[in-house]
Amino acid sequence: MKLQIALDFLNKREAISLLKKVLPFCDIVEAGTSLIKAEGISVIGDLKEIAKNKLIFADLKTMDVAKIEVNLAKKYGADFVSILAQSPFPTIKEGIKAGKEKKIKIVIDTIGTKGLKNKIKQIERLNPDYFLIHRGIDEQKEGKNPLENIALVSKITKTPLMVAGGINAEKAKILKDNKNIEVLVVGGAITRAKDPEKIAKEIKEIIS
Repeated sequence: MKLQIALDFLNKREAISLLKKVLPFCDIVEAGTSLIKAEGISVIGDLKEIAKNKLIFADLKTMDVAKIEVNLAKKYGADFVSILAQSPFPTIKEGIKAGKEKKIKIVIDTIGTKGLKNKIKQIERLNPDYFLIHRGIDEQKEGKNPLENIALVSKITKTPLMVAGGINAEKAKILKDNKNIEVLVVGGAITRAKDPEKIAKEIKEIIS
């Protein structure tokens, strides 16, 4: 199981400062949606330069013109890009097609998706690279369980899974033996910790 660090900062300097501290313990570096909006899409390339041989995830949460956004993510060095499961079906189809052409992994983010079971079955026919089981920050604040949909999705798809939203060392222990999960995405538990290196190392050791 790989560890992905979500850099949900509002400025590049803070993101890079944190990244340098935890880089030895992560496999995938995520340019968070807020960071990309605040600094521009070229921040993907800035992180790539620091991360060197690590993989880069561009969390674009694409909803339209997927081909354009997939191509942009690839241009700046991303290895993964997210498209929302809520997107119109033609958008998802074009995004997955572009991903295969450009050799960039397409991650279908299920955040806020209604009728998740049917959506997963519909999208799976297009052969995305991953489904991201994602509980958003605002949902977590209202008490929604970050792990709620993992069992459901695991039963209806053979597509590899990523899991994000409220993940910490305690939840990593629960998920570490789930063979369907290939990537665990951790944000605030590391980025807001007093000792981010310690927490990143702890979670990496748990899932390894």
